[in-house]
Amino acid sequence: MHTATAPGYTLYGLHPRRGEEGIADLGVMDHREGVAVHDFWKPYYRFDGRHALCNAHLLRHLTDLYEVTGEAWVDKLQSLLAAMLDATNQARAADHSQVDPGRMASADRSSGIWPKTCYADSKPIGPKF
Repeated sequence: MHTATAPGYTLYGLHPRRGEEGIADLGVMDHREGVAVHDFWKPYYRFDGRHALCNAHLLRHLTDLYEVTGEAWVDKLQSLLAAMLDATNQARAADHSQVDPGRMASADRSSGIWPKTCYADSKPIGPKF
């Protein structure tokens, strides 16, 4: 089963193939406007256009990574993503079209998460990843 959603709509499609062929036969990915939000599954990236990673999937991967490595930056990144989600939900509840950029910058600065820091602090991980 394949699904595609947009505000107010959900498409469910049955296809015997799970991969690229099944996705293509639905006819959504080649004709979509906007961003395709999905997990890390490689077949999605075979379609042109903008892509974004689903934060629920990202958080699950970060949980797994933290359980394997115990690295503090992983926990900090999870906290930052949770704070950003909270800010987004509050902006939506207040009927704002975006989150206050100052609030996002503040959350980012207070998290202590910077790619250079994450890379420098990372330990090699074994074959589980």
